Amino acid sequence: KAILRFRREAEAAGKLHHTNIVPIYTTGEDKGIHYYAMELIDGPSLDAVIKDLKQETSEGTESSEAGAEVPSWLRKTALYDATGPAVARDHSATVSSSSTVAQGSKYFDQVATMIAEVADALEHAHEHGVIHRDIKPSNLLLSPDGRLSINDFGLARMLEQPGMTMTGEFVGSPLYMSPEQITAGRVSIDHRTDIYSLGATLYELLTLQPPFPGQTRDQVLSQILHKEPPSPKRLDRKVPTDLDTICMKAIEKDDDRRFHTAGKFANDLRAYINRHAFSSRRIGAIERTVRFMRRNPMATAFAAFVLVVSIVGFSWFRQVRMDAFEREKEYKIAQRNNAINDLGREVLNDVFRGQTENAASLIDQARSLG
Repeated sequence: KAILRFRREAEAAGKLHHTNIVPIYTTGEDKGIHYYAMELIDGPSLDAVIKDLKQETSEGTESSEAGAEVPSWLRKTALYDATGPAVARDHSATVSSSSTVAQGSKYFDQVATMIAEVADALEHAHEHGVIHRDIKPSNLLLSPDGRLSINDFGLARMLEQPGMTMTGEFVGSPLYMSPEQITAGRVSIDHRTDIYSLGATLYELLTLQPPFPGQTRDQVLSQILHKEPPSPKRLDRKVPTDLDTICMKAIEKDDDRRFHTAGKFANDLRAYINRHAFSSRRIGAIERTVRFMRRNPMATAFAAFVLVVSIVGFSWFRQVRMDAFEREKEYKIAQRNNAINDLGREVLNDVFRGQTENAASLIDQARSLG
């Protein structure tokens, strides 16, 4: 099984030729040892970068001017030369002017640029029938010039060879897995699972935490299926609104609501970088409510029951009040009519007896009753 996965990675990556995919130069077997030779990316993986970002942010590292200080994570790359720091300073602005998120738009623009390039690489892979299925920070390698390259196609699925993955096989890293990966076997998986995972990676670069940072595997998986993550801007108000919108679209639970292709994901990121209009739109309160109802049918049914009972109870109470009011109104009218009739009889008696002044007084009383 391990050899099969090893060969699969070599086969998947070997057929792809893109600037942001680590190329495989050759494969073979020597005395029972299977091997392949890849390009050396002399730099850290993105998870190491994020770890340093978290550490520096927690320590309250302040932003520096572009090129004034070499970020600690950049020191891990071949670009940094302790004997000639001027070289590093010349290029550090290409990667990032500072490793702290607090610096503002330059950091976010650089993140959007790098993720857009990875999205282009995924589009290339998808066009050649390869789904990576394990996109995550540790599988994205950062070269000294700031280029992110996709590595580790060990879980890749060739679309022309669907039998290579057993139905229901649970593969991938929980923090970055799409909902359809979790429900493997019940829901079909296509290239949009990679878009979700790349969106989750973008989310972590913006907020320095994954969309669902649970304590246990089961807790993470449950949240991915049933909860909406807080928007990046809600966690950090410095995150640009447009970039927040793009990120949230990439990690939609419903794959039909995500970007349909990685290329469209990249296009929206570049539109943000160039401050142009893009296709993504923000989700309104009504749509969020509808999604919550779909994901929580039991809670929705209970809420609907309570609402119906409340409406029926209010209607019944209102009708009882109205009936009581009508009865009281009819009672008062009857009393008034009886009083008028009594006055009328007294008026006639007074008229017959010639007591006209008393009759006029009674008529005035009748008028006052209506």
